[in-house]
Amino acid sequence: MKTKHLIITFLTGIIFIWSCTKENTNPVLNPDKITVPQVVTPVSGTSYVLSRDSADNVLDTFSWSKSDYGIPLGISYIVEIDTAGNNFKNSETLYSGYDTSFSITHVDMNNKMIALELPFDTVSVLDIRVASVINGYDTVYSPVTNINVTPYSDIIPLYLLGNATSAGWNNTAALEMTFISTGVYEITTDLIGGAGNYIKFIAVLGQWAPQWGTDASGTWDTGNLVYRPTEDVTDPPAIPAPPADGTYLIHADISNLTYTVTPVIK
Repeated sequence: MKTKHLIITFLTGIIFIWSCTKENTNPVLNPDKITVPQVVTPVSGTSYVLSRDSADNVLDTFSWSKSDYGIPLGISYIVEIDTAGNNFKNSETLYSGYDTSFSITHVDMNNKMIALELPFDTVSVLDIRVASVINGYDTVYSPVTNINVTPYSDIIPLYLLGNATSAGWNNTAALEMTFISTGVYEITTDLIGGAGNYIKFIAVLGQWAPQWGTDASGTWDTGNLVYRPTEDVTDPPAIPAPPADGTYLIHADISNLTYTVTPVIK
């Protein structure tokens, strides 16, 4: 928008009039000139078989080209995923930020598949797109890319053992806990209390890994869980037993890495 000003100067009885123009220097967006992002990796048709054994390993790096709005403002990106043909009505966000790539692990991708309520151990076709966003302007989207993903079940067994339990330290006789929800398990059982008695959790009978113990701040009734993924990793400290014998509800959350032990009043 241009604004005109009249400047009148009186000099030796002669009137001079100038017309000055103030130019608008704000950047102007031309919607016809926007370059939408393009998914670079993965390419359409890529297949992923997710694995619990590789849960913390990188599955792949997703990348895309930059979007260009023709004006020097910060552009952020959102990577969305949904079941094929659902038009992203119930999409999950894989990434949000200013970079043009990100890496995702097996477990993080698997959690997105669970959120989408996809069947375990079955191939599902999914749509991926990248949205680019700039403040004050409409979001634009990349063309859709299709991938095939086979998620794994998040229900793994969890067992309790230790010399505070009836199983002792026999990892073939550990007590199976009840699955409550993703990563959450419970068991109500008798524990032998007192100093020198402890408990831990394992995932596979007859093996000492995967295993969960605690850290130096853990007490008999609450604390953090420390994960031992393989036997190459040092054992975490065991969880101390309650001060007295009794029946206890033991709650383990291996997703958020916490535990509680609560007396059961009979």
